[in-house]
Amino acid sequence: MIEYITPVTTVTGNATQTGTDVSAWATQWTLCLEVLSMSPDISAQIVFQDSTDGFATDILAGPTATISGGITTKGVFRLSWKFQDWPDLRIGVTAAKLRTVVQRFAGSGSLTIRSWIE
Repeated sequence: MIEYITPVTTVTGNATQTGTDVSAWATQWTLCLEVLSMSPDISAQIVFQDSTDGFATDILAGPTATISGGITTKGVFRLSWKFQDWPDLRIGVTAAKLRTVVQRFAGSGSLTIRSWIE
């Protein structure tokens, strides 16, 4: 089963996605991030955040990726993390939500990403 955290999304600067409920997931999960395209002069840091209060005050950082340089649809870039890589990520915890945040976006152009849990 696949649950999208961020469907295909194009950003031109810092961006915070809405949270996806991940409370029903079992402990054996894989979290995936895919960069579908990226302008040549862009660099960005992408971080997953979890929360059990809807991102009001309880926000914890999880896996982070820093990427730069151009990526085209012919050169998709994919990263993944498994439960054993991030056992403290609150996937499977009551009321847990997970979101993707594009931060430290530098340069001009666009970045297209998607992320999911499987």
